[in-house]
Amino acid sequence: MARKLNEQIWEDLQKAGAEANPPSDSTAAATPTACAPLASSPAPPVSSRKEEAVMTTIKVIMALLNHDPVAHTTLASTAVPNTTSNVLDALTQILASGKVTKATALTLSQTLIHLAGSEALFGSLRGREAMLGKRKREEEPVVIPPAPKPQSIYDVVSNAVHVVTHALHTSSSINPALITSIQHPLHHIFLFSVSSASKPNPNPSATPSPTTSALQEISGLIQVLGVLSGIQIGVNTSHGPSATDSTMVYPCMVPSCNKTFIPLANLRNHERQHHPHIQPPSGSFSTPPPLPLPENARTNAPTLTAQPLSSETRTLKDTLKSRTNASPSNAEDVGRHSRGETLSSDIGITVKRKPKSVLQRWWGRRVSSQK
Repeated sequence: MARKLNEQIWEDLQKAGAEANPPSDSTAAATPTACAPLASSPAPPVSSRKEEAVMTTIKVIMALLNHDPVAHTTLASTAVPNTTSNVLDALTQILASGKVTKATALTLSQTLIHLAGSEALFGSLRGREAMLGKRKREEEPVVIPPAPKPQSIYDVVSNAVHVVTHALHTSSSINPALITSIQHPLHHIFLFSVSSASKPNPNPSATPSPTTSALQEISGLIQVLGVLSGIQIGVNTSHGPSATDSTMVYPCMVPSCNKTFIPLANLRNHERQHHPHIQPPSGSFSTPPPLPLPENARTNAPTLTAQPLSSETRTLKDTLKSRTNASPSNAEDVGRHSRGETLSSDIGITVKRKPKSVLQRWWGRRVSSQK
């Protein structure tokens, strides 16, 4: 508003300066015929159009002052230089007379330019423009990333088999440094082999299944690796397995049942279906009593289905045999002895040979072959 009024006032000043120097009489007399046609169609003077624009702007200002007490008070308290009136009175007089003199236009233009920078009039408007020009940050809900999904036993054992097979193939000799580097994967494979092969045979007189025999042999060969390197597999490891990544499985001990469970609490709930009259002993500190589950949860408990050994697992068994130079019978005996010591209360496997005699015979053959 102030800029528009200022532009109009300056145009009036320029127009007034042009009118102050009218053309000479000789020039007007030299061209009487050229001006005669123009007199027939008179155009409105430029000063009248400019004055109408100035009057329109002043009317808009006065209308705004009626609704803005702060602006009304500011213009009424601002004096016009070289006069005794204020800006509000000067605008009112111009609006009443309908004319703007050169001196009044020059004085009002300077005063209005000064008022254009007034904080009292335009301070709130500048703050609003700054807020509109500033990009507002969109508030987004805080998204908590989901916890990493724990690996299944199948994935843990598969990765362990891959790591151990690769390490044994790339190394030229078995040394403590090599076994220490794969101690964690070896312990995973050992736990899975021992616990998977602990299921009782429905026919005790029959030979174990090929899968059970292979698992027993793998667990025995892993113990042989520990004996050769002097490293106890799964004991005192700085990065040893914890309860969260244990690869032990828990098969049902009923010969006619082929189910295997993880974790142990699911097996305990399943055993209550076979023996509903047996209650867990009160005050037992070894295993906490399982919580009662609804019928659909008991039937839908996660189980592991017995599957044939993968090709990579069979390759691991052959690799362990070749690197330890142990016969299948000796490795199987060592594995059976280990299970007889650690899981005798759960599996009930009869130890055919004493571990000392087995190791002595195997060590004797090892020493004699080196001689």
